[in-house]
Amino acid sequence: MDNDSSPLEIAKQLAVRTRSMAGATVRALLPMTGDASSRRYFRIEFSGGDRASAILMLLAHAVGPLVAGEQSNQDDTYVELTNFLRARGILTPELL
Repeated sequence: MDNDSSPLEIAKQLAVRTRSMAGATVRALLPMTGDASSRRYFRIEFSGGDRASAILMLLAHAVGPLVAGEQSNQDDTYVELTNFLRARGILTPELL
């Protein structure tokens, strides 16, 4: 998905591309309070399909911590941590 797209356009593309949302249309896109990062969050409410809602996280492509002496990307760190926790049986949000 294009990072320059609007949050609403990204939500519509997500509904089209994700199998578990087949037949869903975006009913509402509601901004949510963020966390300590520069990511932005929205709750997508759907009509139809298998899901009533989902959380859209727009990655900020911000600089993250040093890893092995090299600067990391904050978004990559988030995905790596999520995968690390899931591999150990800890429930985390599904990344689509």
